[in-house]
Amino acid sequence: VELDETFLISLSNASNATISDPQGVGTIVNDDGLTVSINDVAEMEGDSGTTNFVFTISSTAAASKNIEVTVQTADLVDAVAGTDYTALGPQTAVITAGSTETTFTVAVTGDTLVEIDETFAVNLSNAQIDGAAVTIADTQGIGTIVNDEAASLTIDDVSQTELDSGTLAYTFTITSSATASEDLEFSISTQDLSDATAGTDYTAITAQPGVISAGSTATTVTVLVEGDLFVETDETFAVNLSDAVFNGVANPSQITFADSQGVGTIVDNDSTRLSIDDVTMSEGDAGNTSFDFTISIDAIAEKDIAVTVNTATMAEALGDTDYVEITAGNATILAGTMSTTLSVAVIGDTVVEIDETFTVN
Repeated sequence: VELDETFLISLSNASNATISDPQGVGTIVNDDGLTVSINDVAEMEGDSGTTNFVFTISSTAAASKNIEVTVQTADLVDAVAGTDYTALGPQTAVITAGSTETTFTVAVTGDTLVEIDETFAVNLSNAQIDGAAVTIADTQGIGTIVNDEAASLTIDDVSQTELDSGTLAYTFTITSSATASEDLEFSISTQDLSDATAGTDYTAITAQPGVISAGSTATTVTVLVEGDLFVETDETFAVNLSDAVFNGVANPSQITFADSQGVGTIVDNDSTRLSIDDVTMSEGDAGNTSFDFTISIDAIAEKDIAVTVNTATMAEALGDTDYVEITAGNATILAGTMSTTLSVAVIGDTVVEIDETFTVN
């Protein structure tokens, strides 16, 4: 590829004639053309230092003289000159005579920020050979700075002693392993686990938006736990994280869940005391008389309370002679009730005797 070339034919020493135009110009018109273009480059940015993004500026054919083209960088999506890459230009890139390409290098700055892939441009303009314009087929090379970081999210567990009334705030902390250039978004929902019931023991959360703001590494979510006076086991509920979103993209590569479930333990602060009353009755002359003992508690329990019962002889009373013995018997106070009854059969007789006693333990 070359410029149009010229040569001359000169006339002189004419005989019997006057030379009105002594010079003829022969123009060798170039019939070879070329265009110039630049490629795109995509590379991982790295965590520190710089990574060279090397762009190739190419010509479709070699030229007999240098091809010169003006090169300059420009911000595109999210990439910022001076922060994400080193701006260059305008400057001249040269494809030397006889060659078909040259390179142009942009230094990209590494970081540990979680971000979307960022782009910048390398723009070509004013391509020429010895002052003659050259067509630029692709005026823009795109540099894609590929994100190589991800935020790993975790949520902690919370254990607190419940109140007797009102509500107690259980505050869970959601933490990211890295800062991000955009908000880290996710969904938060609670779930019943061991014995805890939403609406009774705590206030449920359903698909509540959660956000760790850009530049931050943590946020919190609060669950209100109801106080009560019930005797109960420790209860647990879960706070679950799901449905990550980054820069409007669902389930992105930039967010992972290392621990997506926080466990809330509601530690019970109530207790109850068991007691059994005394019974005094006449034995009767025959058959059995039921001595009904009341076993009671002083606070309602949410679950059945089971107790083992045994009888024992005290003054004069003989097991299975004066009363029917109970060995390792069971009595149960049902959930939500305050007492139960235990019956011991006392055997009637006509023997004159002192009052007799036995115990129910």
